[in-house]
Amino acid sequence: MVPSWDQKWYDALIKRYEIDSKEKYRNCSTGTKRKVDFILALAHHPAILLLDEPTSGVDLVSQRKMKDDLLRFMEEGMRSILIATHQQEEIKQLSDYICFMNKGQIIDHLEKEQLQERWARIWISSLPKELKQHPNVKQVSEEPFQLVTNDLPGIESVLERLNVQITHRQRLDLDEVMEYYFL
Repeated sequence: MVPSWDQKWYDALIKRYEIDSKEKYRNCSTGTKRKVDFILALAHHPAILLLDEPTSGVDLVSQRKMKDDLLRFMEEGMRSILIATHQQEEIKQLSDYICFMNKGQIIDHLEKEQLQERWARIWISSLPKELKQHPNVKQVSEEPFQLVTNDLPGIESVLERLNVQITHRQRLDLDEVMEYYFL
């Protein structure tokens, strides 16, 4: 038995996720197995919760409950969650920091807000040559003039210095940013 095991919390979670505790684990559906794994991970109040695709294969109602329980877990003190996921909504709702990995290697890590503030697509009045080779310009298009940057404040300063007008800004969604990390 795990010393920090909380039987009352376990029982409450079993009820919350409507798990038939008499059914053998091997006979459960994939979604039910995911929910049982999740319950077992939470029931001993760990300081660090490690999850791999926690809502994969789980029904929508239970996904919402899991996200609520994870948020509650974080609010209960000095705790951390490390989630490996491809689910953009999970990342948006649950993370403070994002770590990009490719083939087992960390290629970048940053605060979620930093990613949202820095990555953008901007439309501009002209396209000076120096922008095409700028290290923070990730893509350039000429019809209409636009670029994608991973440093919006820095590029805005460069454009101001070059007297290039920004006609429109659009923040990139996480899935778009991921494409640029893995090009």
